[in-house]
Amino acid sequence: MDYSIRVPANEERISILKTKALDEEMLTKIKDYVFKPKGVKLSDFHPNDVCVRLREFLEGGNLASLAKITTTHTEAGYTDEKEKLGEGKVDELLAKAEELGYEKWGEFATVSVQYSLDLEGEKVQVLSQELGVVGTFLKIEAETQEGLKKTLELLEAGEGERIEKNAAVLLGEKLGLI
Repeated sequence: MDYSIRVPANEERISILKTKALDEEMLTKIKDYVFKPKGVKLSDFHPNDVCVRLREFLEGGNLASLAKITTTHTEAGYTDEKEKLGEGKVDELLAKAEELGYEKWGEFATVSVQYSLDLEGEKVQVLSQELGVVGTFLKIEAETQEGLKKTLELLEAGEGERIEKNAAVLLGEKLGLI
């Protein structure tokens, strides 16, 4: 289980990551489509708790995955549990989502650079993410909550900068839907 949290990205934090990282990797560009049950208000199927997401791998020949993601909030950040609903081509999975009774409410493209860190034995991945219209963030993913805390300290992220929300919630807020 990984624990996650986001903080705003800035040049100082990127510089710290470049200096401390064991490695740096540009990840495959993705496009996420988010869904809710047909006829249900987004606030009644809040992506802070459950989200149905179709993820398209833009450099993968039209390959995609469809998953139902349940978010659990923890002392520091959150963790996600994914239930795979299907894999295949985008068109097929869009049709499958509709067959399952879901309708699309938003989409965004993501470009990420991943930094791998070892902070006193805590293995951590930090993704510098450009989330389309949502903005640019650092998403910290750690095996333990202690790993999150050490990374937040390294990046000098204050309590008020911590974003304990997944990307779908950030999109819904940006679009004024929740």
